[in-house]
Amino acid sequence: MPERRCDRGEVSLQVVVLTPILLLLVLVVVQAALWYHAAQVADNAAGDGASTAARRGASAALGSAAAADFVADAGSQLVAAHVSADGTTIVATATVHVPHVIPGWPDTVTRRATAPIERITSVGG
Repeated sequence: MPERRCDRGEVSLQVVVLTPILLLLVLVVVQAALWYHAAQVADNAAGDGASTAARRGASAALGSAAAADFVADAGSQLVAAHVSADGTTIVATATVHVPHVIPGWPDTVTRRATAPIERITSVGG
């Protein structure tokens, strides 16, 4: 008579092995979403800072303040905002903190935006 194979406990073993993998996958998805959100906030803050500083009569300080205000309104934490000009172009950089669910991911995300400085030109006639 052939031996019978015992399947008792097989489902419990599968649950014990697969549950941590499933939970890790969920945490990775949440961490990726948090990083993506911080990247979008940094990108928009840099764009807002560049466009504000590029307005006629504006300054780099106004651009930095606009970037900081955007990040605060978005509910994120600004690490650094820097706006500089080279005479024709404004360059704004915003660095935003990334909340952690999984250790080891980047703490910050940095984005940069540029905008031409507004100036009045004469229309030939």
